[in-house]
Amino acid sequence: MSKRVGLAGVTGQRQAGHTGIQATAIQRIEAQSPFGKAAMKKATFNLPEELHYRLKVAAASTRREMVDIVIEALAQYLKERQL
Repeated sequence: MSKRVGLAGVTGQRQAGHTGIQATAIQRIEAQSPFGKAAMKKATFNLPEELHYRLKVAAASTRREMVDIVIEALAQYLKERQL
């Protein structure tokens, strides 16, 4: 049975929903994000196979998580459109 820690894990509180590895990734994203420690929401969507492959290759080649690249790209897209 694995211990599950959420964003509350930063303050030492336990919260169901994220493994320790996921919580660490979320902390890293928050630290690098222009949104700071904004609450995270899960988004589930499908990507074309080729785009997913290219995202995965980009993440591996830059030693970044795929979600980091998606957040950066989406933030830039919305900034350019002033949304």
